Amino acid sequence: MSLSLVAPVGLNAADAATPLATARSTYTQPASFAGDYPGEILHSQPVTIDAVGFSTPYEAWQLKYVSENVSGALEADVATVVKSTTSNQPPRLLSYQPAIDSDSATCQPSYVLTEPPSVDGYESLAGLESFGAVSTGVSLGYTLVIPDFEGPHYAWTAGVEEGYATLDGIRAAENFAPLSLDGSATPVGLMGYSGGSQASEFAAEEAPTYAPELNIVGAAIGGLPVNIGHIAAKADGGLFSGVYFAAAVGIARAYPQIDIHSLLNATGKQMQQAIGGMCIAQFVSTYAFQYIESYTKGGLNPLDVPAVQQVITADTMGVIGVPKIPMQIYMATYDELVVTPDVTTLVAHYCEAGDTIQYIEFPLADHISAEAEGLPGAIAYIEARFDGEPAPSTC
Repeated sequence: MSLSLVAPVGLNAADAATPLATARSTYTQPASFAGDYPGEILHSQPVTIDAVGFSTPYEAWQLKYVSENVSGALEADVATVVKSTTSNQPPRLLSYQPAIDSDSATCQPSYVLTEPPSVDGYESLAGLESFGAVSTGVSLGYTLVIPDFEGPHYAWTAGVEEGYATLDGIRAAENFAPLSLDGSATPVGLMGYSGGSQASEFAAEEAPTYAPELNIVGAAIGGLPVNIGHIAAKADGGLFSGVYFAAAVGIARAYPQIDIHSLLNATGKQMQQAIGGMCIAQFVSTYAFQYIESYTKGGLNPLDVPAVQQVITADTMGVIGVPKIPMQIYMATYDELVVTPDVTTLVAHYCEAGDTIQYIEFPLADHISAEAEGLPGAIAYIEARFDGEPAPSTC
């Protein structure tokens, strides 16, 4: 989700998200990837994160690195890496995936972190979470990598691609000499909530086959969107209907076989173009209590389209495989956005397969407050994994 746009097959001009400033070479796609490999660094530049507002000395860079899309084609992604300049801890890399939750260039963490507060997306979830991750992580002495995991076409909710981008962001960080890490031996922790948990969870599933060399010691994730089809059905016509619309636009960018342009009526095509420039607060308020059928030809629900159903299946957590790392998973029992029973089913599947899972529910929380309630425990969980303590299990 973050680079200048070169439209893939199936991406219509109406769906082309606005590129980031062309003067910033970090965001341009190379003309060729011949000889390149996932995790390879293509470009790096130092950056300043002025808005962090804390006293711990740090250095930061943006890395453009090679990753893959859902078809296995190479693409260039971007990550922000940050390190404390005073920490005496051994190398520990925290891969933090914020809830980008947008199809727009200006809601990406690498853009928001390095721009003044007046830019679009500065107060997005990705921005707020990224600033918090930098402040907390650096104060704890960690090195951080925060990927723009949606890829160069801002394909929100395409979990398979998000997982690749996360793992290749870790590889790039470990390959970046100024961070002084221990290469693939570096202990790595994964964190993320809601949209960020999707990237983190898919990375955990994919790591055993896609990046088996990485030393991922654990993950702490919450608010999991296990099945985006179930969430879309729950959201349609309600307060979060805009989440359904933006997710449909985003995932269609990663999977051209959806051919979303052919499903939309004239009003839907206007929505498709407009929503590509919005962060989540904007599209939630703009499209609240509307039905997707108002935007499609003949009142069609895209969830009934076979190509969409096939993509949803491929994009559902637990389909690729079972993570081989201990995980803490936390949820609001009565989450109004994502579907908590899907998460309990996923946890049961992982437990049965022998994974070590600590599952926590907050019965009085909603989707947003569960993040705040779970964050201290998530940080403590990752610290304990870095320290080599036995992982707790509720299986």
